[in-house]
Amino acid sequence: MKLNLDYRKMPILPYRQRSDLPSEPGIYYVGHPDEPVMYVGLARNLRRRHVAHHRQGQFREMQGAEIRYRVLPDPVPKRAIDLGKVLARLEKQAIQHYRPSLNGTPVPTQPKIIACGTGLLLPLSGTPVPARTEIIACGTGLLLLRIEG
Repeated sequence: MKLNLDYRKMPILPYRQRSDLPSEPGIYYVGHPDEPVMYVGLARNLRRRHVAHHRQGQFREMQGAEIRYRVLPDPVPKRAIDLGKVLARLEKQAIQHYRPSLNGTPVPTQPKIIACGTGLLLPLSGTPVPARTEIIACGTGLLLLRIEG
């Protein structure tokens, strides 16, 4: 399958509008105007992939974050295993070509629950704790957080 993976020829959306992505299989790049290809990924459903992406916190913190994407053209392989192979091959080609800075790096950990004395700090549903959150002091009824960014 021949597919143009040139980021300059791909549709582009601000990352905050990722819910407007098509519900189709494809390849995507996340970056910003100064570094358009910081991350390369694949998806069987582009929209669903970016509703709960494992790097979503990083992408949202990025100034001017954009997502570029290419939907696989018809005919898309009907068997899931064939589709996975096609997507993996395209992703590998794009990573080798662009050498994106975020691929292959650890995903910043974002605590789901922070134990504090006799209580728990639970982030609001759907709102991740920023990656650079530090507990400074934790006592009975007092929790101080420093959030950088």
